[in-house]
Amino acid sequence: MRTLKLTVAYDGSAYHGFQKQPHGETIQNIVDEFLSKVCGEPVVTAGRGRTDAGVHAYEQVVSFSTNGRIPCANIVRASQTMLPQDIVLLQAEEVEEDFHARYRALW
Repeated sequence: MRTLKLTVAYDGSAYHGFQKQPHGETIQNIVDEFLSKVCGEPVVTAGRGRTDAGVHAYEQVVSFSTNGRIPCANIVRASQTMLPQDIVLLQAEEVEEDFHARYRALW
């Protein structure tokens, strides 16, 4: 199992915030669906924080664990065609197994 850290930027105008919600499309829904496809297994991300509906982010950090072996560079490359234009994956990197985006936030 490996843990990956992603840095994501987005224009939240069309979304109901970052975190999954029962009604309305969210950034986390879109990113989790994308990652599940490229990793070949269900993926659930953890975000550093949440944003409200319509809010944008320049460097939102998310983390997740996967058994998928796709290289980080290929995740970024795939995101350029598989994610909507208002969500951009800036960086993907493998981190220590106990890394969690929410618990590593400093402020």
